[in-house]
Amino acid sequence: MTVISVKAVPGGWAVEGGPGTAHLVFLRGGEAERKAHQLGAQWAEISGEAEVRIHDRTGALVGRSLYFASQAVPA
Repeated sequence: MTVISVKAVPGGWAVEGGPGTAHLVFLRGGEAERKAHQLGAQWAEISGEAEVRIHDRTGALVGRSLYFASQAVPA
Protein backbone atom coordinates (compact mmCIF):
# COMPACT_ATOMS: atom_id res chain seq x y z
CA MET A 1 0.00 0.00 0.00
CA THR A 2 1.26 3.46 -0.89
CA VAL A 3 1.24 5.88 2.07
CA ILE A 4 1.13 9.63 1.46
CA SER A 5 1.56 11.94 4.45
CA VAL A 6 0.99 15.63 5.10
CA LYS A 7 3.35 17.01 7.75
CA ALA A 8 4.36 20.43 9.01
CA VAL A 9 7.78 21.66 7.89
CA PRO A 10 9.51 24.99 8.45
CA GLY A 11 7.63 27.52 6.34
CA GLY A 12 4.69 25.33 5.37
CA TRP A 13 3.34 21.84 4.87
CA ALA A 14 4.95 18.91 3.04
CA VAL A 15 3.32 16.12 1.09
CA GLU A 16 5.54 13.04 1.35
CA GLY A 17 5.22 9.60 -0.16
CA GLY A 18 4.43 7.81 -3.32
CA PRO A 19 7.16 5.76 -4.98
CA GLY A 20 9.63 7.87 -6.92
CA THR A 21 8.03 11.20 -6.00
CA ALA A 22 9.71 14.30 -4.64
CA HIS A 23 8.38 15.99 -1.52
CA LEU A 24 6.01 18.83 -2.31
CA VAL A 25 5.81 21.86 -0.02
CA PHE A 26 2.84 24.21 0.30
CA LEU A 27 2.34 27.39 2.31
CA ARG A 28 -1.14 26.33 3.45
CA GLY A 29 -2.18 23.07 5.02
CA GLY A 30 -5.40 22.91 3.01
CA GLU A 31 -3.48 23.02 -0.25
CA ALA A 32 -1.22 20.21 0.93
CA GLU A 33 -4.22 18.11 1.99
CA ARG A 34 -5.96 18.57 -1.37
CA LYS A 35 -2.83 17.50 -3.23
CA ALA A 36 -2.31 14.49 -0.94
CA HIS A 37 -5.88 13.31 -1.56
CA GLN A 38 -5.45 13.78 -5.30
CA LEU A 39 -2.23 11.75 -5.24
CA GLY A 40 -3.85 9.10 -3.05
CA ALA A 41 -6.62 8.57 -5.59
CA GLN A 42 -4.10 8.42 -8.44
CA TRP A 43 -1.80 5.96 -6.65
CA ALA A 44 -4.76 3.74 -5.79
CA GLU A 45 -5.53 3.39 -9.48
CA ILE A 46 -1.91 2.41 -10.12
CA SER A 47 -1.17 0.16 -7.15
CA GLY A 48 -4.63 -0.94 -6.01
CA GLU A 49 -4.77 0.99 -2.74
CA ALA A 50 -3.33 4.04 -1.02
CA GLU A 51 -3.58 5.72 2.36
CA VAL A 52 -3.41 9.46 3.05
CA ARG A 53 -2.32 10.46 6.57
CA ILE A 54 -2.74 14.02 7.84
CA HIS A 55 -0.58 15.18 10.76
CA ASP A 56 -0.92 18.40 12.77
CA ARG A 57 1.96 20.73 13.68
CA THR A 58 2.87 18.54 16.68
CA GLY A 59 3.16 15.47 14.44
CA ALA A 60 0.00 13.84 15.79
CA LEU A 61 -2.12 11.90 13.29
CA VAL A 62 -5.39 13.83 12.91
CA GLY A 63 -6.85 12.31 9.75
CA ARG A 64 -6.63 9.25 7.60
CA SER A 65 -8.25 8.31 4.28
CA LEU A 66 -8.06 5.07 2.32
CA TYR A 67 -8.34 4.91 -1.46
CA PHE A 68 -8.93 1.81 -3.57
CA ALA A 69 -8.74 1.17 -7.31
CA SER A 70 -12.06 1.42 -9.08
CA GLN A 71 -14.01 -1.80 -9.26
CA ALA A 72 -15.13 -1.13 -12.84
CA VAL A 73 -14.61 -4.06 -15.20
CA PRO A 74 -13.07 -3.03 -18.54
CA ALA A 75 -15.37 -3.57 -21.54
